[in-house]
Amino acid sequence: MSARRVWKKYGDLDPYFGVISHEAFRAHNLTTDAKDEFYRTGERELAEHLRLVKSVAPLKFRRLAVDFGCGVGRLTFPLASHYERVYGVDISTGMLAQLARNAGERGISNIECRLTIKDIPLQADLIISRIVFQHIPIAEGLQTIVLLWEKLAQEGVLSVEVLLRSDFGLPMKAARWIRDHVPLTSAVINAAKHRPLWQGGMQMNVYPLNDLVGILYDLSATKIGLLRTRPDYMHDGAIVVAMKE
Repeated sequence: MSARRVWKKYGDLDPYFGVISHEAFRAHNLTTDAKDEFYRTGERELAEHLRLVKSVAPLKFRRLAVDFGCGVGRLTFPLASHYERVYGVDISTGMLAQLARNAGERGISNIECRLTIKDIPLQADLIISRIVFQHIPIAEGLQTIVLLWEKLAQEGVLSVEVLLRSDFGLPMKAARWIRDHVPLTSAVINAAKHRPLWQGGMQMNVYPLNDLVGILYDLSATKIGLLRTRPDYMHDGAIVVAMKE
């Protein structure tokens, strides 16, 4: 199953677990307290994200921000308290439906949802993306960086997290490739582990840093910085920050 189909399935059937793979966030386990904690993780993560970004490039304007790969709005909601207007972009209509419903319940009125970055009519002062690009195939992800850059205003800042190193050995990489590319393999694994048959594995794509930085150079980006992240115990990543001047 392709990465897009996997994500859309999670959006329709298990949206919170699709974002953070913790049993408390499973659809059949989700309580009000668990949901509140889910969104509190976003508040903490965004505060740290903005602090790190400002160590590389100034955030000069607070007019419009974009959360790319927003899911159910874990980072979008706290971002809305910092910017006049926020767009949440996600390919999953199920995820966006949850975001819109929760925004209404929370009385947040300055967020709009879009399915693609091309659907955003204005240029943004800040574009963020966390734990998203690792699930996007590398060639598509690098093209997406260019599309995001085109939606950035002058003196705007792009800040996206990518994986740069994996501790997976060759046997694990081979097993994950088979899981993702050989029909029915994922369903057989899920049946053996008593999980929903539709549940697909998330790709964990490691991006070539030279290619990524080369694209930013070609786009005339300035104030380029790498801020180390550790998404899980098997991967090293970085928030890539770049300013458009």
